[in-house]
Amino acid sequence: MMEYCTPIWSPHNIGLIKKLENVQKKFTKKLLSFTNTDHLSRLQHLNLELLHVRRLKQDLLWCYNILHGNVAMDYSKFFSLSKFHRTRGHPYKIY
Repeated sequence: MMEYCTPIWSPHNIGLIKKLENVQKKFTKKLLSFTNTDHLSRLQHLNLELLHVRRLKQDLLWCYNILHGNVAMDYSKFFSLSKFHRTRGHPYKIY
């Protein structure tokens, strides 16, 4: 699982992101009957998403858990909540 603990180690450099994506590309290409198909078709057939999308989802889930108190962390070390509550929606507008 290449998105394990990604909120901790997820790369932000485009070169490192491409290297990480290449691991998934090479692995899916070596699977039987996928040698002549492009990467996006292989992912669609295997019901997978691009790694950077999966990492983004993990990051968002981690932020949600911090803000809702599901993780024993103080959100104020990472986020500032908006002091304006006149807008529509939820009270978790972050900066």
